[in-house]
Amino acid sequence: MFFKEISTGRVVLATVWNSNGDHPWDAVQELKHPLGPTFPSEGEYVGFYQQGCAPEQADPADACPKCGKLYKDHGRLVFDNATVCPGDWVVTYGGGSSFLGVNPINEDLEALAVSKVEFQKRYEATGD
Repeated sequence: MFFKEISTGRVVLATVWNSNGDHPWDAVQELKHPLGPTFPSEGEYVGFYQQGCAPEQADPADACPKCGKLYKDHGRLVFDNATVCPGDWVVTYGGGSSFLGVNPINEDLEALAVSKVEFQKRYEATGD
């Protein structure tokens, strides 16, 4: 779905992320293990949470202080390994990096994850 950033008027693609494959450009596929069951591939925009890759360095069995859910249920932005909580909005637009919340790494952004409350403050629907 497309939204407009209130402060700049820039149009962005935004979607609520709850699990692997929720981003419309994730291109998740079912893969078959040679010895048995199928399993999903990692999303191309929001990947699997990986201990040691995300800024928090948390164990997947630990609870996230931001949302209270286990880290194993989280994702990570593939561009910079920022953690994505279930229920966060993933906002995608041109550029080469990303940020989590309101702390930009640089001005040339590609994706970001924001809470529902923060999203409602910063974006409005375009009607498209």
